[in-house]
Amino acid sequence: MRIDYILATKPLISCLKDVYVDLWTRRRRNPKPSDHAPVIGVFHV
Repeated sequence: MRIDYILATKPLISCLKDVYVDLWTRRRRNPKPSDHAPVIGVFHV
């Protein structure tokens, strides 16, 4: 279960262009990777 969220107001939702999970932090091998994977939101305002 992911615990990372992006919260936005209704006006800001219309500016949302993309949402993705940054898996680079999980793919790193050294040091031990984090158990979190950040959620990234791309907004154009």
